[in-house]
Amino acid sequence: MAKKLTIGEQILKKSKKHKKQTSKHIVILLVILVCFMIFGNYIYKGKNIFGSLKEDDKLVVTYLGNINLAEKGQKESLSKILSPLKNLTNNSNYTSANLKLSSSNPEKDIKDIKTLSNNNINSLTLGNSNNMNFKNTQSIFKSIDQSNPNLLSDEGINIINNNISKQFHQGKEIATVSFSDTSSKFIDASENNTSIKLNPKTFIPLIKDLDKNNDLVIVRVNWGVPDERTVSERQREYAHALVDAGADVIIGNNNVIQKIESYKDSHIFYSLGNLTSQDFLSKNNESIIVQQEIENEKLKTKVIPVNFKGGYLSNNNDNIIKNNQMLNYIKDSSMDWTTKKGEFINETSK
Repeated sequence: MAKKLTIGEQILKKSKKHKKQTSKHIVILLVILVCFMIFGNYIYKGKNIFGSLKEDDKLVVTYLGNINLAEKGQKESLSKILSPLKNLTNNSNYTSANLKLSSSNPEKDIKDIKTLSNNNINSLTLGNSNNMNFKNTQSIFKSIDQSNPNLLSDEGINIINNNISKQFHQGKEIATVSFSDTSSKFIDASENNTSIKLNPKTFIPLIKDLDKNNDLVIVRVNWGVPDERTVSERQREYAHALVDAGADVIIGNNNVIQKIESYKDSHIFYSLGNLTSQDFLSKNNESIIVQQEIENEKLKTKVIPVNFKGGYLSNNNDNIIKNNQMLNYIKDSSMDWTTKKGEFINETSK
C-alpha cells in the first residue's frame, strides 16, 4: 500500500514536477533564441531599392551617403552589400558616394574603390577620418588614376590632387569637388590628403572657375560635426558661400541625416548620413539616397530613406511613424515635399 503523503509532501512533489517541465521549456526556448540569433541575419537579406528610370532626354544624378566598411573581418562582400542598389545605379547617369578609408590597408581601399566603380558608382570622394598617412593616400590615387582617371581626380592644386572629377553625361559637363573643414576639432589635418581644406580663400576662386566651365558643379563636404542632427551656423554660412561662388549641389558627409535646403536655385543636402556603417547606434545606420532628374527646364528631386541592418541595405519606410521621422530630419521652410510610397518628392522649374 502506497504511503499517504502529507499536504506538504504533495506540494513539494508537484513543485519538483513543475520545475522539471519549466526547465525543459526554458531549454527549448533558449535553443530557439540561439538559432534565431545565428540565422537571423541570413533570413534578413535586405530589399531591392528602385529609383528613377534612365531616358534619352533626361539626366539622372544620384547621391549616396558615406560608405564605412570594416577594416578586417567584414561579414559580407562589398558587391553583395551593394546588390540592392543595382537597379538604381544602373538607371543613373551619374552616381556619387563618399568612401571612408581604412587607416593602414591601402590595398583593401584600392580593391573597394574598384568594386564601387564596377557597381556603377562613377564619382567617388574619399574620407580620411582614420588618419591614413600621405604615402598610403598617394598610392591609392596613383593606382586608381591609372585605371579610371575620372573617378577620383582630373587635375590638381593640392599636395596630391584637388579631388576634382569631371564627367560628361547627356550633353552636360559635371564637375565634382571635395572639401573638409579641418578647423573642426573632430577632423584631423590628414583629411587634407584626400580633399581640399574648406577655406574661402581656396574654394571661392576654385568654384567660380568650375562654374564657368561646367553645366553642373557638385560639392561634397565633411563639415566636421559627425553626429549632430542640427545644422550649425558655420555649416549654413559656408554652404551659402559655396552656392554664391557657383555650386549647384552641396552634399554633406556627416554620420547622421540633416535637413535639405533650397538656396538661390541650388540644393544643399547638409548630410545624407551613412549608407553603410560599423556603428551600433541606429541613427548612424540610416541614410537618404537622393536622385535628381533634370529634363529641359524641370528639376525633380527624390529622397529615398534607406537602412543598413545585418550587413544589408533596404528601404527605411516601413510605417507612417518612420516616414514622419524621416521627413522631420530633412524638412526646411525653403522646400515643399510630397510623400509617395515612403519617398519624398520636390519638383521645380529651373
